[in-house]
Amino acid sequence: MTPAATARAIAAGSTPASGITDEQVLTQLLTVGAAATAVLEFCPTQQRTTAHALHTDGTQSCIDCTHRPERTAMTEPLPHDLYIDAVLAALLAAGMEPTDNRTSDTEINRYEGGPDAGCTTQLQALLTWDGDAPGLNTERREDGFILLWEHPAEQWQWAPRGEHGVLNREPEFLAGLSRWASPHDVVTVVRELLAGRPAPEDLRDRWQHHAAAQAAVDAWAAQE
Repeated sequence: MTPAATARAIAAGSTPASGITDEQVLTQLLTVGAAATAVLEFCPTQQRTTAHALHTDGTQSCIDCTHRPERTAMTEPLPHDLYIDAVLAALLAAGMEPTDNRTSDTEINRYEGGPDAGCTTQLQALLTWDGDAPGLNTERREDGFILLWEHPAEQWQWAPRGEHGVLNREPEFLAGLSRWASPHDVVTVVRELLAGRPAPEDLRDRWQHHAAAQAAVDAWAAQE
């Protein structure tokens, strides 16, 4: 049985053939589109670490035995997570990583003004630099600032933080950062905001995977 077939067998709840390593199965489960993902975990029956399939019903099963641990909570990645991860990686490489960051799909859609107002949610990413952030000009931004990414907004937004993290005003749109602005351009804007200077507006580069990311977001929005 090939690794890909093994992955599909695991997803269906079958026992795979021997002779395939845990790492091969794990890789295949994550790449062939089977109805499960996988993790490497300790199996008390085998007394070693093995690949465990994560089934769509929230349960796990060891690939080498019938051991099936208790139900495990699974967190599905959000359609904008990969983009935000790329932004965070660029900020980290530049030494400007935020103090805190989070993504969500549970905030009320504040752009919906029709009959569904208050009944739909939006995708969001909130990046926070507090008053102790490295490189922050505390004379201009004493308590730091936030960057906000929202769908269906077309641009990133920012706002200075006040005492205890309360925003001093409503976030304002950043003309230089479109929805899928390149991580490099996000770094450029953060550098200026940390220094207490205005954000540049002449940035136009987009993330190289923006088309795929937008398709994922559109699919998510269609289910709302």
